[in-house]
Amino acid sequence: MANQNDSIINPNLAIGPAAGRNLNREFVERDFILDVATPLPATQPKIGRGGFAIPDVTFNHNFVNAFVNDLQPLPTRNEPRVVSQSIAPKTKVTPNTTVDITMTPRSVIPFDVFDVVHPALLGKPIDIVDSILHDATARQTLLRYDNPNDVPAAERTNLINQLQVAANVTVNDANANTSFSTAFQSLRSALAFD
Repeated sequence: MANQNDSIINPNLAIGPAAGRNLNREFVERDFILDVATPLPATQPKIGRGGFAIPDVTFNHNFVNAFVNDLQPLPTRNEPRVVSQSIAPKTKVTPNTTVDITMTPRSVIPFDVFDVVHPALLGKPIDIVDSILHDATARQTLLRYDNPNDVPAAERTNLINQLQVAANVTVNDANANTSFSTAFQSLRSALAFD
């Protein structure tokens, strides 16, 4: 609501080069107040599952607050991982673009999803090697070296022994499919989902 000291914009004013001649000096010198206290409504995302929009839901905020406060953090290794998405990773999209993602727990992601995998790991879930991925020494080895040929003998032996115990994987460098290189790449791939 404007008071007598507030300016009111005259809707009859002309806009353009000749407009300046018609303006009242008193009107030009006055400030006006623009009410921005009421924000514009935010654009609501359209969330869907299986091709159908998810209906809006109202919540009992008292119960939700109590429920959320009682939740225990989920270890990150138990959270689902993205295994596919409809738009290529690292692609910029415009607001309101629909991106379909498929998420699954690590316990059901098989080694078969990787290009390079030791045959003894085929058909097995990636969490079978969790004991190796969570061993500080093995993890450092997997993170430190990009090339399996750079892994020192002691660290190589450690990984081979742990693979044998955790997943019954035998390394044989005489065969490219069962070589240390293939086993190492399999572990590094699994580490990406850890």
